[in-house]
Amino acid sequence: MEQSKGASAIMVAWMLAIGLSIIGLVLSAAARPGNVQMAHVHLLITAGVSVVFALLAVRKMIAMQQAAASRTAIAAEGSRASGLVWAWAALAIAATYATGVLAWKEWFTHFLGLLGAGGLSLTLANVLHNSAAKGGEDETMLTLARYLAIFQLVGMVILIVGFLLDGQMKRFLVERFTDWPAKHIMFFGAVGVAAICGAALKYVPKSA
Repeated sequence: MEQSKGASAIMVAWMLAIGLSIIGLVLSAAARPGNVQMAHVHLLITAGVSVVFALLAVRKMIAMQQAAASRTAIAAEGSRASGLVWAWAALAIAATYATGVLAWKEWFTHFLGLLGAGGLSLTLANVLHNSAAKGGEDETMLTLARYLAIFQLVGMVILIVGFLLDGQMKRFLVERFTDWPAKHIMFFGAVGVAAICGAALKYVPKSA
């Protein structure tokens, strides 16, 4: 019962963070013209959400490990958390550009990519969760989850370094650029996913 309440509380925290942050991101992006301070607010929101997502996920995985949860259950949590970050990023970009708050012709391609990554992670999480519920340790799925975590971790580190070296995180300073909200979302989303995947690799050993 206590474990169920804890899981429900964490899910509520996730949903609140996603919903409230997207509202804040849309409002700050809309208020950017002529006011660069709102772009700073947008950046702070995305950074804060990334930290919250990562902390919620890592805290949950640590608690599961301490409670002697199965490797499959912990791997499911890592995949679920990554999927929620991807979903948040996709929804935030759609809320910014599909609504006409800002115009950016490439938003839909990025939206689809983020949505696809989120769907893959959440599907894997569901498969792992079902396996854990049956008391099984599916080594094939655990290996797949591990490879996916490694792939995401490496990919996110490359994206983070690339954005920093290419000056993508400074685009909000020039008002004519309209892709800066997406850059913030993708950069800090990558930070969150990297932290979650790193924790998953740490707390889900290769073998029992």
